Amino acid sequence: MNEPIHRPFNRDKIAMEIAGAMDKFVDFDGNGLLHRNLSSLTIFISSEGRIVIGGLFAARIYDDVVTQNVVQSLWAAPEILRGDDNYDFSVDVYSYGVILTELDTLLHPFHQNTMKELQRNLSQWICNEGRTPTMSDTCPQWYRNLVAMCLVEDFNQRPSFQQIVDYIQTHSAL
Repeated sequence: MNEPIHRPFNRDKIAMEIAGAMDKFVDFDGNGLLHRNLSSLTIFISSEGRIVIGGLFAARIYDDVVTQNVVQSLWAAPEILRGDDNYDFSVDVYSYGVILTELDTLLHPFHQNTMKELQRNLSQWICNEGRTPTMSDTCPQWYRNLVAMCLVEDFNQRPSFQQIVDYIQTHSAL
């Protein structure tokens, strides 16, 4: 496995750009799209520093009833992991919250666990125990609060991407 390229980056700027891109994605053509596969593995930074969101093979137009057709992942919302067949845009907000933890720690979610442990326990940890990825000791409180809002168990209480953009603009030093 290749070592990541470490270069100076602005965590808050990247978080803002991802949220802004997802806000446009969700509001695409007035219909709204669910990404359903949002993760650090589907977000790219171009040579010009622009955020590009890939992994759109799982995207669907939101129509109030969505069939469960997404692979389990470290970035999946509890309602996806439970196999619920009725979910909304907040599944992408949850995934975004997991990405925020990666931007903070520069580590994959649940990095301290083996793949075998994750395969056996991930759904239980997230759905039954409310576990979320760890954050660094140096993470600012406003950022921790944003992550908590995105990773809240009750999907009806998660913010929209527009609310996330507003929150970052208000609390970040951008």
